[in-house]
Amino acid sequence: MKHQKNIEISLLTKLKHNCNITQTMTLYHIDNTKDNDPKTTQEVNNMKTMYLVTGAAGFLGGTICRQLIEQGRSVRAFVLPNDPAMKYVPAEAEITEGDLCDKQSLERFFTVPEDTETIVLHIASIVTVDPGFNQKVMDVNVGGTQNIIDLCLEHKECRKLVYCSSTGAIPETDAGTPIREVSKFDAEKVVGCYSQSKAMATQLVLDAVREKGLNACVVHPSGIMGPEDYAVGETTGTLLKIIGGEMPMGIDGSFNLCDVRDLANGTILAADKGRCGECYILGNDEVTFRDFSRLVSEESGCKPVKLFLPLKEKYEWGYIIPQMITGMLNRHPQDAIAIRKTEDRDNYRKFYNHMMND
Repeated sequence: MKHQKNIEISLLTKLKHNCNITQTMTLYHIDNTKDNDPKTTQEVNNMKTMYLVTGAAGFLGGTICRQLIEQGRSVRAFVLPNDPAMKYVPAEAEITEGDLCDKQSLERFFTVPEDTETIVLHIASIVTVDPGFNQKVMDVNVGGTQNIIDLCLEHKECRKLVYCSSTGAIPETDAGTPIREVSKFDAEKVVGCYSQSKAMATQLVLDAVREKGLNACVVHPSGIMGPEDYAVGETTGTLLKIIGGEMPMGIDGSFNLCDVRDLANGTILAADKGRCGECYILGNDEVTFRDFSRLVSEESGCKPVKLFLPLKEKYEWGYIIPQMITGMLNRHPQDAIAIRKTEDRDNYRKFYNHMMND
């Protein structure tokens, strides 16, 4: 693991150098002269503040917890019962076990002493690269976020919510045109179950801001990379596969990678200074997968990925490759894709209608 960590640090150094970004990330559109919280300075000074962090056993959530504790702040961590990664949550953090889909466990998480106010950092979600509809992903990422919103509104001591969305919730732009923050999210304008779930959840947060007076802002991290990814997420897993020679092919496209420590810092800045109802992209400049695999090869001495599939077919490959691996592709590929897309669209619309009518 030490060798892997050294490779990651070296890669991040090169990526940052190539992209000309600073170690501390910038939160766009923040006006440091304004305080959007209704409490007076005297009221704030007389209250203790506790940061409630969901997803605290995860990559970004765990890094946020460590940074908050290093800054001397009080942290309560929300983790799944019996999560093996719980042991990596800092010892200084108070741990509450529960499930985002279980409001009773969330009530325990939100309940604090009378002299304490809370700031909620909702980081937890299920991440998947499979574009197909997944009910569990929707239940956790959308339904779980609605539960968090409800508890924030019910608990008057909750001072603020920072929701961790994703750049995937923002519709793609033409090649070479950077995406920008948007004020409205439409799940039918993004591709894949994860991105759709994050678009829906983000809109729920913004609706609660505009219609119910919730004090909240949103951060949109891009790809995450860095040390202490104990659960081995998608990016770290890809890195390990390249190093181990287990990735014979990749997608001939580009993506965005940020140091997890920068993203954690940006999320904490959003808690401190983010304006109510605003969204903030936390990102780097793009890097092509070809260049990324070349950098990994240079730093580790492994063989680089040599075969790259066309980017324009990436959505289709997301359906075909898993079926090829398991030997389950028994239809003509294009027929399988068309059927799967129709099923996904119908399932998404059923879930959306259910959420809106609940």
